[in-house]
Amino acid sequence: MRIWGDVLNAAQVQSNFLFGPWKFPGAPKSISLAAVSNLTVNCGVTLEITNSATDPNLPPLPLTFSLPEAPTNALIDPVSGLITWRPLIAQAGSTNVFSVAAADSGQPGLSTTRSFSATVLPVSSPQLGAAALNNGLLGLTVNGMAGPDYCLQASADLISWTNLFFTNPVALPFDWTDTNVNQFNQRFYRVLLGP
Repeated sequence: MRIWGDVLNAAQVQSNFLFGPWKFPGAPKSISLAAVSNLTVNCGVTLEITNSATDPNLPPLPLTFSLPEAPTNALIDPVSGLITWRPLIAQAGSTNVFSVAAADSGQPGLSTTRSFSATVLPVSSPQLGAAALNNGLLGLTVNGMAGPDYCLQASADLISWTNLFFTNPVALPFDWTDTNVNQFNQRFYRVLLGP
């Protein structure tokens, strides 16, 4: 049934008849959120994951991104959808699920969610190379996996440890020199990984 506000001529009646019955509009509109592939990463390596979404409204409404499910210390920019995450040493050897949601401000609003996973590889123990004493300075070489923070500690009694050097090396192995080694009768060294 169609209602017209005036009298139709013969051509308009025929056109109206040929137009056919009214049909219910197609499927409801939805936000399109691009998929993110599953990832593998080392502890300490900062991931930056870009999310892309489009709103079907014309003109498109602004979108807000969120993380309904994510591992500890993962963040998302609510406007750009950029996820940043630096896996902790405690997360080594784990698989972590991310659920990304995008929603518009319409009434009623549209939203959608996609998920992906990030596997954090197991940590390999750092290695201290052979110490070399030269002109009263002790040189050490540290080797290990890229990503984690390295903290070099020293102790005179294997009970109390002091932080000597903290770094997140771009390349491994790296060298470090103890300029205070002559102040101790004995000194022990160890390397800890973080965060």
